[in-house]
Amino acid sequence: ERTQNSEFNAGRAAIIRPAGNIVDDYKDDTGWEKLDKDSSVFGKLSKKHNKGESNAWGKATTTIDTSAENVLAWIWDYCSNERLDAVNKLHKNPREVIKHIAINHNVFSTIKALPWPLRARQLIYENTWTKQDDDTYVFAWRPPPTDKYDDYWLVDIIGNNKANKLIQAKSKGFCTLTNVGNQKCELTWV
Repeated sequence: ERTQNSEFNAGRAAIIRPAGNIVDDYKDDTGWEKLDKDSSVFGKLSKKHNKGESNAWGKATTTIDTSAENVLAWIWDYCSNERLDAVNKLHKNPREVIKHIAINHNVFSTIKALPWPLRARQLIYENTWTKQDDDTYVFAWRPPPTDKYDDYWLVDIIGNNKANKLIQAKSKGFCTLTNVGNQKCELTWV
């Protein structure tokens, strides 16, 4: 159990520490170009391009009429029955938990079907959440740091997603959730 706990703490720290650094870097609006044309009353969109990076970062901010804890619980329960029922064409977009590392640290696999001529993408990623000193919650995700899950394929009952036709995709990012009043929180995805 001690080895398992040290593996957990090292893995969790590897996600949270960079997420904490990124959160600090992206907390204020410095360098973000507002996308007023694409924003709406439901969310404000921005983008930022860092020198030396090939892709731009996107940011979406909105206020939700419930607590940050409730929103985090809904985001965290990615494979719940309610969330799976809401997925359009689940047989084309399956998802499952590969490994529960800790109460706030999991590894997931999901397939995202894309329109022709693009091929479906498989994402294997680990995610975690933590509460910061300022009572902000951070939910972060990234590809696993090892190739230990590279050969992991979702069980495909219907046969729509053949392993040799899937393209491995990677995603990393985070969201912050901050209570801003009684049963209200600000949610920011980066």
